[in-house]
Amino acid sequence: MTDAATRHHRDPVPREERDDWVPVDRRILGLDRRTLLPAMGILVLAFLYATVVPAIDRSIAYDDPVAAGEVLVLADGVTVDPPDGWNLVSGLRMTDTTTSGIKGTDAVFGSGTMVLSMHASDFSGSVDALLDEAAGRSEGMNRAAGMRLTGERQEIYSTTGTRGVIEKFTEANREGFFAAFVDGGTAVTITAAGLPGDVIADNADVEATLGSIRFERQEAGE
Repeated sequence: MTDAATRHHRDPVPREERDDWVPVDRRILGLDRRTLLPAMGILVLAFLYATVVPAIDRSIAYDDPVAAGEVLVLADGVTVDPPDGWNLVSGLRMTDTTTSGIKGTDAVFGSGTMVLSMHASDFSGSVDALLDEAAGRSEGMNRAAGMRLTGERQEIYSTTGTRGVIEKFTEANREGFFAAFVDGGTAVTITAAGLPGDVIADNADVEATLGSIRFERQEAGE
């Protein structure tokens, strides 16, 4: 065999040595389970904005406004401060009591045409990897509706120092952003959408809300 032929018949790199190889025990339906659940969460949020949110905006009255100082619980030890006066569509206030004993749930709240939705889940990867997969899948699912990522990703930080990332998207009749934070094996994914011009990442209310996300670490044995 000639040297040229040899160059075209080199042994491939073993799968386990490739950077993108995921062991079988970490896969669900062939996908990396470390990123699957958080990504599925943001897909649910994207679907929400494509179907439910327009109906909410047309039909729901502001019957559950957020009072000053109220805190929402996304998961055990994960909280956020929604903007005062925004309407709480769904979510668990820290002062709420439940018969089920749940310690947190997804939150949806809005003002005018702008709606934010937040989802917490376990996640062991990086925040950049999470947003890569989550935003990419959302764009693919909603491409027919005209969703396009802008490609302009920025770093954001909570007031407690947790690093997050944010990337805007546009649609035919709306615009918004995806954002994510990861801290200590827990992720929070955020989707925002509204009429063009209404969703601005540096809007004071939105900026303050993203900055207020807190991950409270529990000491061993607590």
